[in-house]
Amino acid sequence: MIPYQSTFLPSLLLAAFFFISTEGCNRSCGENSVVPYPFGFSPDCPILLNCNSTADILLGGFPVLNFTSKSVLVSIPASCDRPIQDAQDLFGNNYAMMLGNGLFLRNCSPAASPCLFPSELISERLDLAKCGHKGENISCYSNGTKDGYLSKDIITETKCESLFIMARYNGIIKSQPELVFGEAEIGWWMDGGECRCSANATCTRVNTAVPGKTGYRCSCDQGFFGDGFRAGDGCREVQVSRCSASKYISGRCTRVGLFISGNYQSLVLHDSNS
Repeated sequence: MIPYQSTFLPSLLLAAFFFISTEGCNRSCGENSVVPYPFGFSPDCPILLNCNSTADILLGGFPVLNFTSKSVLVSIPASCDRPIQDAQDLFGNNYAMMLGNGLFLRNCSPAASPCLFPSELISERLDLAKCGHKGENISCYSNGTKDGYLSKDIITETKCESLFIMARYNGIIKSQPELVFGEAEIGWWMDGGECRCSANATCTRVNTAVPGKTGYRCSCDQGFFGDGFRAGDGCREVQVSRCSASKYISGRCTRVGLFISGNYQSLVLHDSNS
């Protein structure tokens, strides 16, 4: 199951709240995976994903790790011979690689522009011996900032043959930017001048990867949960109560509350006596 906001929800809970048919847009991959609108697997979905024979959710050819209210996280592990052209799958009409990504490339002529992280770091963190080359064969490209989008032209401008691995910036640790290797963050937006958000949702105007063009996103208001779109699940207020006799909670009743983080949800257990 693909989680929202890096949080896995029990499949039965998801089935109760998310298995809602959206007319024209198929958002189901297999029996247990349902993605949030505007993502889906049919041509009528604003942002098209792929669902393979083993019910893996893919953006282009890359596995999806997570959805958030403004981006998609995809897995891009180390590969000695991945063609640089594969990175084109990370750009579309409604999504693009964010500036907070770092690209580590091989066989560049000339070498790609330097970034904040030297290629020696890659030699230390990743096994380059299997590629038959030393770390100096790795070029690095990064803008060094978090907001905004990379240009698709970077794929051809670098004159590199292969995309070895990608990494994303995940904040600052001890005055140094932290990289998460093997992942890329892909920002998304909705086109159009009219915000098509549901009731109990807020429309936020955002810049897109197209210079001078704005888009929007929908997010549920505090106290509500869902994707926030009229064509999707909208926003619903959810509260579920249950009792459990497990020793972990000493037989006391707990409240399963769903709270908002962005416009997606996380599962929290509240002790009724706390």
